[in-house]
Amino acid sequence: MKSYPGKRKFGFTFFSDLCHREPGLVHAADSGITAFFESLQRENLLNDTLFITMSDHGARFEEVRQSPQGKLEQRLPFLSLTFPSWFKRSYPDQIAALVKNTRIISSPFDLHKTIKHLLAFPKKHFIETNTTGKSFFEPYSISRTCSDTGIPEYYCPCLKWHPISISHPHATEAVRV
Repeated sequence: MKSYPGKRKFGFTFFSDLCHREPGLVHAADSGITAFFESLQRENLLNDTLFITMSDHGARFEEVRQSPQGKLEQRLPFLSLTFPSWFKRSYPDQIAALVKNTRIISSPFDLHKTIKHLLAFPKKHFIETNTTGKSFFEPYSISRTCSDTGIPEYYCPCLKWHPISISHPHATEAVRV
């Protein structure tokens, strides 16, 4: 964050080695990640930065994945947007829309549109090459569905799970394939 002052930066890191081997191992990164975020705040490095923290999915194995919580986490990856204080004060309507939208289904397509929106912020001057997704700063419909966001049915957290008999025609057909 201190390198190349005044230049835009993009950082990307994976912690998959910690969380893909064993579910209880991810906590090993807690103190390091906490120290990193505290240093960003202490050293005032976020005054001109939107800091995005995200995951791609929840637990992928073990009993946790089979639980209702695990099934939701697989379909609702973590996303956190940290804005500078001045941004929140200067754009209260956009922040209010973003906060309201946290209670409505969204997808990575929406994050993409939000980043594009920020490149010309506060105006929204970009050519729509894909109609999927909407900036987090715009109001979302309360009746928004996974289909509206581009989320495939399998990953939709609204999915209803129903146990079926192993003799059900769908189960027997799946075994034959």
